[in-house]
Amino acid sequence: MVAVSTPPRASLRDRITAAPDFGNLAKTGVSMAWMVSGRGLGLVWTAAMLAFLGLNDYGRYTIATALSVIIALTVDHPFNVRAVRVDEEAFVRERATRALVGVALGAASIGSYLLGGGYVVTFGLAFAGVEILLVSVMSRATRRGDPRRLTRATALRQAASVASGLAVLVGVPEATLEQVTLAYLMPMVVAACWAIPLVRGVKPAWPGPFRTAAMMSFENFANGVYLQGDVLLVGALAGDRSAGIYALASTIAWAPTAIGQFFGQTYHESLRNSRGHLAGGPSIRTTALLAFGAGALVLGVAGVMAAYSAERSLVDATAIMAVFTALRVVSWVRTVALFIQERDGTRALSSAVGAALKLGAIAVLVCWVFPTGWSAPAAALGAVIAESVVFVWLVRASRGVRADG
Repeated sequence: MVAVSTPPRASLRDRITAAPDFGNLAKTGVSMAWMVSGRGLGLVWTAAMLAFLGLNDYGRYTIATALSVIIALTVDHPFNVRAVRVDEEAFVRERATRALVGVALGAASIGSYLLGGGYVVTFGLAFAGVEILLVSVMSRATRRGDPRRLTRATALRQAASVASGLAVLVGVPEATLEQVTLAYLMPMVVAACWAIPLVRGVKPAWPGPFRTAAMMSFENFANGVYLQGDVLLVGALAGDRSAGIYALASTIAWAPTAIGQFFGQTYHESLRNSRGHLAGGPSIRTTALLAFGAGALVLGVAGVMAAYSAERSLVDATAIMAVFTALRVVSWVRTVALFIQERDGTRALSSAVGAALKLGAIAVLVCWVFPTGWSAPAAALGAVIAESVVFVWLVRASRGVRADG
């Protein structure tokens, strides 16, 4: 039996002074470009639905898509995490199960329609099932550390769906929401058919022990609360206007943080080869530069809004959230390392504690510290406090390589 040596850890000085990761940065830049194009198409689709269908139908559509996101993220997360760290045989078998889960959700959607389950449940299940099938098809690119293919496929799929949906909106007199949604969904269904070969001749396998898979699903549920729970809380405590201001500032802040996730993903193979040691990951200097650039971008947006006399609370909240952006870029990079290190319990616990701390800090700052009318900046400060704790937690935890079990 041949012993496999573990690469030595790089010293802190070596990791700080390492040469810029130009190849990985190029992949990250292309991924961000495709993501931005997809987000732009999403805005076009939103505007078209509001113009042709109105606010009520658009509200139903967003509820259905929100349900689909919750289902897909929670159910698919164990497969997504393990795809980047298991051996080839396990990856292929688990990918087959992943595709079958997508098919099962699609069948549940048809059953919901036949049983009169309503628009939200029917299309929520449909979107979730198709999304899981699509990520099953693209999981090879994710495993290879090439997010460019995933973001490109997502943008192209979005373009086809928007074109199909717009054709019905414009060409069908008095088109219903159900007709428009079905048209939007059809290109995704066609693309999802590429998942069929992934199942043929493959013996499906569950993504690891049940306890570990459940922990991963709980982690993504906590992530959902961390992502959206704060907006709901601000609305409950301070009203819809304050929630809208904070949601806009939060959206601006979250958008550039994806660069940390994409950048970290380009190191999947090298981290896997180094058995999770940070020596196989990006240098501290490059990560810090990306974090600084992302934070500066959000701060620049706040400056532009101030120059055009935007509401003061929006400007202040966005400026505060620039700190959140910089911290989250690093958090995403370290989260990728924790994926490879199999630190599932650490990630799940940090997400849950971060969500609880974020909601608690926002509640205290909005209700008892900041004056009325400054709820959005107060919430932004609460988000920064929570992210600071998560940032320190993830940075310290990712230095080790012990699996949580």
